[in-house]
Order: sequence, then C-alpha cells, then structure tokens
Amino acid sequence: MAAQPRHSAPQAAFAAPAASRSMSAAAALLALLPLLAIPAACAQRPSPVAARTPHAAAAAPGAPMAAPLEKTEPREPGPDGTRARPFLVKETPFSTRHTTEGASDRAIGALGCLPGARLGGPEVYYRVEVKEPALLRARVDRIFGERVNVDVALMTEDGASCVAGHDLALRERVEPGAWLVVVDTWFHEGAGIELSGSYNLEIGLEPPPGPCAMEEGHQLMLWKACSDGLDCAPEGIGPMGMPTLAMPAEGPVVLEAHLVTDAERFEGGWPQNIRDGLERHFELTQRATGYVMERRGVWAPAGEGINVSRFGEGSSGEVVPVADEPWYVNMYWAFPPPRGVRMIVMNPANGKAVVAAAGYEKGPGSNTAIGGVTEEIHHHLGTRHRSPMIVGFATDQGLPLGPIDCRWPAEQVRP
Repeated sequence: MAAQPRHSAPQAAFAAPAASRSMSAAAALLALLPLLAIPAACAQRPSPVAARTPHAAAAAPGAPMAAPLEKTEPREPGPDGTRARPFLVKETPFSTRHTTEGASDRAIGALGCLPGARLGGPEVYYRVEVKEPALLRARVDRIFGERVNVDVALMTEDGASCVAGHDLALRERVEPGAWLVVVDTWFHEGAGIELSGSYNLEIGLEPPPGPCAMEEGHQLMLWKACSDGLDCAPEGIGPMGMPTLAMPAEGPVVLEAHLVTDAERFEGGWPQNIRDGLERHFELTQRATGYVMERRGVWAPAGEGINVSRFGEGSSGEVVPVADEPWYVNMYWAFPPPRGVRMIVMNPANGKAVVAAAGYEKGPGSNTAIGGVTEEIHHHLGTRHRSPMIVGFATDQGLPLGPIDCRWPAEQVRP
C-alpha cells in the first residue's frame, strides 16, 4: 500500500465535493443571504447611546416622526424703573424701598412743578393706573443716616408734563388713566455732587375730597413760645424746640401788604417807597384775577428779615406771579412750603372761603396770630385785621385760586 500524505484527511474534510463546485453563481448568492441580513437586523435595534438622543426613534423604519421643537419668541424685558419700562403699581396702598443709585434715566433736569430743585441726578419711575376720579398721594422718605436728597413728582403718562411735586409728599386730584410717579435725585452741578441713594416710597389712592377739604397735621413754627388760645404744642419737635401748631389752625389772621409781581418793572428792580407804582399794580392784579374791589393797601415794608428786604419783596426774595399775589397767605413757618401751594382760608362765622397761595412770604412774627392774608381775601370773606379764621393746607392741590363755594354741611361750619 502506498503511504498516505500526512493531514490528508483534514484537507479532504474541507474539500468541496465535485458536484458542489459545479453550483451555479445564483445558488452561491442564496447561500450567503442569511449572513447579509445580519447588519439590517442590527440596524433595527438602536444602540443605548442612540436611544438617548431626541431623534433616535426617527431613524427606525416605519416609526412616527418626532414632533419638532417649538420656536420660543424672545421675552420682552420686564419693568426696570426707567421711563420706558416703569415699575407697575398693581394695587394701593403701595409701599417699596428702592434706590436711585445706578438708575439709568437722567432725563429730568428741572421741573415746573418743583421750581428751584436741581434734579439732574438719576430717577426712578412708577406707573399708576387710576380707574375712577381719585386723590393720589405719594410720599418719599430718605433713609435716615444716609446722604440722600430725592424729591417726588407726579407726571402725565407720556412724561411730558409735571402735575405736582414736593421734596417729601404730594397729593393731587387725578382723573382715570395712567400716571407716572417719579423719584428724582438732586445734583449739584457746580460741585459735581450727586445725592442719590435709598428711599422709601408710599403711593395711595383715595376717594376725591370735598372742595374745601384740609389736611390734618402739625406746622413747625418759628415762635419762641405758644400763645394762649391757639392749639399749639409748646414742647416743640426735636433739638430745635420750636412749637408746633395743629393744622388746620384757627385763630386771628392779620392784614398783609402787597408784593411785587412778575408783570411789573421798576428802576432798580423794586419800588422806591411804600406807594411807588401801586396804581399800576392794582390794575395788573385786577385784570389777572377778574376780582374787582377798591384796593387801598401798600407795599410790604423794606428792611425786614435777615437779607434786609426791599419794598414789595417777600421772604422768598423773588417776584410773585401776578395771578397769585392777590390771593397769597403766609404763616411764621420754620420751613416754608413750595411757592404756590394751595391753602384754604375760611371765615368760620359765615362759611365763606378762598383758595390761597402759600410760600411767597413769611410772618407775622407775633405768636398771637396764626397767619396773614391780603386785602382781597379779607374783602371776600367779610373780615378785617386780626379777625378769627380757619387756615389749612388744601387736600386738593389742583384748586384754582380765589373764592370757592365749599358747600359744607351746617354742622361743619364753626359758629
């Protein structure tokens, strides 16, 4: 027997039979189909990584398409206290603590409703929606101990008109609509000093007051002591020790002299004596107010006060608007109110009243009288020098100057 080569059997085991080698090409392809199907089967099972991606399901044949992500519109910036996006006062009474420091708006340099205020610093705006006629009150308190000086003002919605303003508090009758309450900062341009900082703000809406409603409170007076018969607190307030007079006040009211108006011109700026140019003054004031009477008064005397006043010059050192002068009222207040602030002067004996303008003059110095008024006010009320009257700050600061019909119930008119 011939010897067999080694490993022939294994080779024969892997050798294809003769018939198989004659298999057609098509049969060979059919035999490979199961192997070709494996990748497709694998593709139907997503990998763990793919399953965690939002669009993995979309790759599977026959699977529903995932809903596209919604396109989000950019949000409008919220209120930030600027004039364009003021803070919203959603309900009253409203109170907040904020600061003008870092505020971006500095549009206001001066306001007609705050004459003399140097408001060149940053300001913060609040929008108040008024649904029915009301009395709007706003009060700003500087944070004690901080070097801050801010004022508060009421403006129309477009910010074009200042309706009322004060260094501490304001009150104004408002009609339905939107209003802006502004807290503004003092800026001393010459010294480059900006008095911005923290403040507390309160805003309230009340039912509209009666025509002659007056504010209750206390007026700090320059008196050294109180006089008998007046509702006065002799102990005073704080280290200054000045007495305080309860407001509205009732007591004697003196006759005041006339003040030079912005409609008059004098050589040297002021009258030369107590009657210089008075006839022209009477013509101008009667024309401006429409109030007709025989006027007999004289100019305010010269040489008074720390600054030694001139004839016809009030304590403010400035001329008076011609329509305000016939209706001015004064008290011996420690800190005068802003020029033109409305006060009610009433004769308790007959209920007649006048809306008067405060802030132009100070006096009388005697603590036996609560204040002084012009001869026009005395004429309308039927009073004379040192007649008893009721004097108080008007709740409605939008009242026109001159005589007013209060229509108070009989029990509210004091005998």
